[in-house]
Amino acid sequence: MIGGANVGYNYQIPAWSWFSSSGVVIGLEGSVDGTSLTNTAAFTFPSGTSLTARTRAEIQGSIRGRLGIAWDRLFIYGTGGVAFGGFKTDFNIFGPAFVSPAGVPFGAFGGTSNFSTTRVGWTVGGGIQYAITNNWSVRADYRFTDWGRINNTLFSGDTFAVAFPGIAFVGNRRIQQNKVQVGFDYKFDLYGPTPVVAKY
Repeated sequence: MIGGANVGYNYQIPAWSWFSSSGVVIGLEGSVDGTSLTNTAAFTFPSGTSLTARTRAEIQGSIRGRLGIAWDRLFIYGTGGVAFGGFKTDFNIFGPAFVSPAGVPFGAFGGTSNFSTTRVGWTVGGGIQYAITNNWSVRADYRFTDWGRINNTLFSGDTFAVAFPGIAFVGNRRIQQNKVQVGFDYKFDLYGPTPVVAKY
């Protein structure tokens, strides 16, 4: 699940009309979404030790420019800008009992650890918007977002129930998203009864 709110400003320039009499629309928009997006990766080492990493993207947002063409109540646009995201990763590790080269038995070990990080990336996409009335519109858009790579280093002293000095795991994952989202917008007419922003 993903959902949130957006706010922005659009300005319509009828004189820039080479495709339609409604002209070009330029704007700036910010959005914030809460999500339940998760991704889990699991790996079992040859020794029998298992590791599970679960990353959650709980909140994300963006500040973007918009540029497009309006045909009466229809607006088709491209959008792109800066993206922000908050991510949490939980590690769970479990190792079976084993015997050292000297014949000393060691017990099974296991534990958990977690990391939180805020990432800044980029986003780009496009969409379509239609004015149901002069103030209410419905929209649908697609965006691709890339927050780069998250690196987490898990040391034995951080997580293992029985510490084994020198043991560490380095986790590296690329955080990307393809998103299709729909919603409603309300347009405020700032300068009186004659609208100066797009009527889509």
